[in-house]
Amino acid sequence: MNPKPLVTIIIPCYNGEKYVDRCLDCIHEQDYEELEVLFIDDCSSDGSVERASRHPGVTVLRNEQNGGSSYTRNRGIREARGKYIHFFDVDDQISSHFYERLVEAAERNDADMAFAGMVNEAAPQYTQLFTKERVFSDVEEKMRATYVGKWGYAWRYLIRTDLIREHELSFPLGRYCEDLPFSFRAVYYADRIVTVPGAEYFYRRNEGSLLLDPDRHKAVQADRQEMIADIRRFAREHHFRIPGLEVGRLPYLLRKIRYLLFPPRRG
Repeated sequence: MNPKPLVTIIIPCYNGEKYVDRCLDCIHEQDYEELEVLFIDDCSSDGSVERASRHPGVTVLRNEQNGGSSYTRNRGIREARGKYIHFFDVDDQISSHFYERLVEAAERNDADMAFAGMVNEAAPQYTQLFTKERVFSDVEEKMRATYVGKWGYAWRYLIRTDLIREHELSFPLGRYCEDLPFSFRAVYYADRIVTVPGAEYFYRRNEGSLLLDPDRHKAVQADRQEMIADIRRFAREHHFRIPGLEVGRLPYLLRKIRYLLFPPRRG
């Protein structure tokens, strides 16, 4: 019997002390055991490192200087030993079968990326859950299934590490909405992606989130527009249009309305 593949979980943290235990408890409760947990602290001034260090099986790394989420995630990619990588924000949560179901689906379908459902607490219309395991390989189908041109969240995906390294994918430094160009390119380059029922990521609305800070609103919006311009250029260079952004806007909007009015039941 082939051994189960190792999954590297990359957790960036900056002053996330009040969420550390909840986040790492989610990982300890997983059915899947072949996990490398990289908790990378970005020069926190609170007790984040001390709390993380109390958890067994967690590798705690500290940046020498504050570099931001992108720098921290890129460091995690360099350090990762797993066949797959998953990015996990310290203030969010996952379902108990998360990694087991993602890995099994990826292995069974020889997929470069396994695509988890998401429950978006801050914006319920963005919630997306799956009832069927489906495989996509056509570029437009992959883009439509994920709507990655609109929702760039990197934590939705279990990604084969070799895919990231082969295409030299990284998060742009010093930007908000940095997930968008990374995830967009990953979905494009993946030969096969698979949707996975029962694997759910819970995107929590937490106080102190940078994206909810009114003082940073203009900067967030400016960076988002720059990230959108970046993926538009990439799509033009590779001769396709972006579902939900450049084509298929009506189905995208109808889908958001349906999820807002009739939230799907969680599995």
